[in-house]
Amino acid sequence: MAVRRSHCAAGNLVVVMYACTSTAGETLTVTDSRGGNTWATDANHSTGAIVCAIAHSVLDVALQAGDTITCTIGVNRSRKAMAVIEFSGIAASPFDKTGTEASGTSTTPLSTTTAALAQADELVIGAFASSLGSNANTGSL
Repeated sequence: MAVRRSHCAAGNLVVVMYACTSTAGETLTVTDSRGGNTWATDANHSTGAIVCAIAHSVLDVALQAGDTITCTIGVNRSRKAMAVIEFSGIAASPFDKTGTEASGTSTTPLSTTTAALAQADELVIGAFASSLGSNANTGSL
């Protein structure tokens, strides 16, 4: 996905949510074309039919317009979706990656119980994926 803004500043939190068709056990890796940023996969739920994953980086190196963020998981997939969100003013530490994962067949996805919040102001990120639907490849940062 190409960065479309003038830049994503160093120190900002960038969160990637990714989903695709898959085989069991595949793990998401995220990179950017600028280099120098460390990306961590926070959740990687694989059912054998689909992967839903969340990754993040607190940018050490600012991303400029035209730079790219790339998600890789196994081989090229026919159905995939990616969303990228940038946040400023989020403390890099402590970064609590406490999360839960679940599988199901509901038409109304529901989060399972998560850990109690540790401080007054916290950012909570959630993602869900479905193996039904069409190809998706839209969005900008």
